Amino acid sequence: CITKHATGRIDSPPIEENVQHARELVRAGAKEIRVTGQDTGVYGWDRNQGESLLPELLEEICAIPGEFRVRIGMANPYGVHGVRERLAEVFAREEKLYNFLHAPVQSGSNPVLRDMRRQHTVEEFREMVAAFDRYLEEWTLATDFVVGFPTEEPHDHERSVALLEETTPEKVNVTRFSKRPGTDAADMKGLGGQIKKDRSSELVERKMEIVGAAHEQMVGQERSVLIVEDGTEESMVGYDRAYRQVAVPGAERAGVELGDVVTCEVTGHNTVYALGELS
Repeated sequence: CITKHATGRIDSPPIEENVQHARELVRAGAKEIRVTGQDTGVYGWDRNQGESLLPELLEEICAIPGEFRVRIGMANPYGVHGVRERLAEVFAREEKLYNFLHAPVQSGSNPVLRDMRRQHTVEEFREMVAAFDRYLEEWTLATDFVVGFPTEEPHDHERSVALLEETTPEKVNVTRFSKRPGTDAADMKGLGGQIKKDRSSELVERKMEIVGAAHEQMVGQERSVLIVEDGTEESMVGYDRAYRQVAVPGAERAGVELGDVVTCEVTGHNTVYALGELS
C-alpha cells in the first residue's frame, strides 16, 4: 500500500484541542460531529506509547452538552484491536455515538494480508467484530475488500467470501486490484481482468443480500432518525442510531428541517436504505 508514503508519521492533536473544536461546532449549531483522520484507530499512538486514545477522545466529545451525534471515520483493524473492549464499551454507554465502525479488512486470507503488508490478521479482525457484538445489540460494520491481488488464489478469495458472510458488514467497498507505482505489488504478475470482475461481483452480490436482510428486519420498528440532507421531491434523509440510512417521504411537507431528530416507523426498504413514515 502506498498510503503511508503519502501520509507520513502519526501526529495526533491533543484530546483537549479536538474537544475544543467539537465544542465550537456544537455552539455553532452542528448536529453531527465527525471524528476524522487518515486512521482514527491509531489516534494517540504517538502520545500514549502505541495504544489508541480514541475511546477517551470519544468520551470527552460526548460529554459536551447539547443534542448531537458523533460518527468516527475509518479505523484500521490493527489500531482498534488493542482497545476493542474499551471502545465497544464506550459505544454501548454513549448515546450520542452512532453505533458504526468502518474497519477495512481488505482480505479474508492472512497470506494475502501479509503480501499486502497489512498490519492486522483475519483473527484480529474477527476478535474486534466479536467485541462489538458482545456490547451492542445493533450496530453497523463497514469494511473494504481488495479482490484480485496478484497472490490471491481461488481459496484466498473463498476465505474473503466466508469472512464477509460471517461478520455481515452492511457497508462494503469492493475494489479490484490495480498496480500502484512504488509498491511491491507493482512488479508482480497480475491476475486477469475477468477473474477480478467475477470475484468483485460475487462479493457485491453477497453484500447486497446482507444489507437487504438488515433493512428487512427493521420493517415495522420505530426509529429515532437524525435528518441530515434533502431527498427527492419532498422527502428527507437521515440516519438512525446504528447509522442506517432512512428516507422519509413527505418530511419536508410536514415541516421537518435539517438537524431535526424525528421518530419514524420503518414501512419498507429499497435494499440499500430504509423507508420511514413519521410517527
